[in-house]
Amino acid sequence: MNSNKHLIAGGLLAMAMVGVCQAGVIKLIADGIATGAVGADANLKRLTTSYHMVATNEYHLDGIIIVSPGATLTIDPGTVIRGYNEVGAAVNRPGTLVIDRGAKIYANGTAAHPIIFTDQWDNNVPGQTAGPVTRTWIYRAGGATSKTLTSQTYDYSKLGALHGVWGGLVLCGQAYGNWNSGVTPNLGDARIPIEGVGAIANAYGGGRDDNDSSGVVKYLQIRYGGYSLADGSEINGLTFYCVGRGTEVHHIEVYNNQDDGFEWFGGTVNAKYLVAWGAGDDTFDSDAGFRGKNQFLFGVQQNLGGTKYESGCSDKGLEMDGAEAIPVASPAGTGMQEPWSASAWYNLTLVGWNGDLSSGKDRNGSIIMRDNCDAQVWNSVFMFFGGFGTLVENASGVGNNYSRYHFDTDLLTANMPSASATNYLGRTVDKQYLYINQQPGKQAGIRDNVFWSTGDVTCPTGLSGSSTVYGGDNAKGPVFTAGDNLDLMAAGYNNVDVYLDADRPIQSYATSNYVAATAWAGASFATTVGANAVAGNNVVTINPLATNSALTAATPVPSDGWLTTVTYRGAFDTTNNWAQGWTTIAKLGAFGAYVPVTEETSGGTTVVTNTVTTVVTNGVNGIVYQDTASLVEGATSVAAAGLQTSPVLTYSITSAGTYQLQTTASLIPASWTIVKTFTVASASAGSPVTVNLTDIIGETPANAGDSRFYRLMKQ
Repeated sequence: MNSNKHLIAGGLLAMAMVGVCQAGVIKLIADGIATGAVGADANLKRLTTSYHMVATNEYHLDGIIIVSPGATLTIDPGTVIRGYNEVGAAVNRPGTLVIDRGAKIYANGTAAHPIIFTDQWDNNVPGQTAGPVTRTWIYRAGGATSKTLTSQTYDYSKLGALHGVWGGLVLCGQAYGNWNSGVTPNLGDARIPIEGVGAIANAYGGGRDDNDSSGVVKYLQIRYGGYSLADGSEINGLTFYCVGRGTEVHHIEVYNNQDDGFEWFGGTVNAKYLVAWGAGDDTFDSDAGFRGKNQFLFGVQQNLGGTKYESGCSDKGLEMDGAEAIPVASPAGTGMQEPWSASAWYNLTLVGWNGDLSSGKDRNGSIIMRDNCDAQVWNSVFMFFGGFGTLVENASGVGNNYSRYHFDTDLLTANMPSASATNYLGRTVDKQYLYINQQPGKQAGIRDNVFWSTGDVTCPTGLSGSSTVYGGDNAKGPVFTAGDNLDLMAAGYNNVDVYLDADRPIQSYATSNYVAATAWAGASFATTVGANAVAGNNVVTINPLATNSALTAATPVPSDGWLTTVTYRGAFDTTNNWAQGWTTIAKLGAFGAYVPVTEETSGGTTVVTNTVTTVVTNGVNGIVYQDTASLVEGATSVAAAGLQTSPVLTYSITSAGTYQLQTTASLIPASWTIVKTFTVASASAGSPVTVNLTDIIGETPANAGDSRFYRLMKQ
């Protein structure tokens, strides 16, 4: 095979860019793409065969679309996908995309060309001019409660409060979760239904493979979603149902979603660089045995003017539950639901809107833990939460153990759940397999964080009587017993509780008072849908870079092969705003001047690569790479460079190192995204191992026989 790296002349950059021109509109149901029947429901269909979305088309989710097991959905950088509001007379069928268990999604956006999920009318997309749009649509505060908003104008060029127009993106996987409905399933048998559609469409999350992969989602914008399917069943911006750690997730933004920004139900998926602006309920929510890791999360809350305190008026920064549903032990006899929610969270910057109390219930708080959740929250920044700093349940709720217990209990084998499970291969796995993501020490922790201008960091305080229920949620909790406070300001926790401007952990921010009558960019939303009366202060601009107490953490983030070791608190260091350039909020001015990302160039040229390499095993998933390419300069086109192809690209590797396999969906211009990154411990020219793209990726990808679309880069 040809093993040259080719540089295409920079003049090609003047040709059509990815996603600039939308050549056609494709409706997934109406145009016969999703044809799999779900009963007689014409607006709920399955995509039963693999499908490829390209940036030169625009794709419409004209109903709820479920990608079936065995099918793969590939989405190119710069692609625009629009979710419908209500489809004709079809109540509770908003445009929504669901990736079912056993299906795959490869949504490979780039910083310069993110994939955009948005509503029907949004004109802030490539090839259009952002500005006011007048349209009639249906807003739902609950499944049976709707308002038709006639001739409503919204300005898509400005930060606003629009939300709940369409559904969202849902990923389902086959990792362990906990769930029950009055029954006691064995560990690994839990199946978590997708809120609002699970029972109808037979779509669930759950299984016995913590390493399961649902594919890749990166550089995505998800705007204006969260439509309500039923009361309490609004769709989150991005929802993970038992998604496994084999899934790649990073650089995702959820903007103005009616319900939670992101929510995890069980599973082990790890994620980095998540942005949530204006979530109508919780910014980040985890439930049902979530055991993954997250690092570098940025969230800003807003009062969006919704009809409830939740789902339209942001609630918690982090809501962390161990279990859902009724308190039935699973497995039977253990007194709790397994697996536990043993998750780990690092480097968050979460900003509230200074809400406080509603009907005697604490709201707008930084962190809540309940129902046997044993999460670890480290090296983070929480600010401007008027309700409370933390609420950690200290009395029996769901299961016999409660979150307070985990703050006192060592993370030792003897203290972990005793139940074992059978994995998807029929092999027995135990606690060493199920609980691997947390730091040594106590099982739960809120450590080395900055709380600035929040309510009480240590709660509850000043309780009288035997017990008090805080937080609402139909008295589900959290539940407290007076006199058993968790002192998170004790020396060993290394938390900082400050409120003066001189101690502010980010460089700057500005707010504007919420006024119901002018919510949603000037419309009198209060009179049309009955906005709640809670006021608060919405952030309008922010510089989230670290300063003051966020500059240095007492304990650096540990190195475990996935976490990035840093010494600061919060999502950002002092110089790099990683949310600038590719997010909706950046484009709308949240960070001040917008600095767009451009494709990488070198000397006015774009790089296209045709590489021959070798591969050896490394004990993780068997593949590592080396770049053996040399440069050929001056080629004016791909054809002139003499690139060669083969039926399926085959590679070999002969030396140690860390390498990236990259791909591009387009050649003019090339827009490289990472498919795999691996490290090889040892290899030699005399002992190479040969594999092809199918071996590397786990399936035969698009353009697998054309070496112009792939390159291997040594780090």
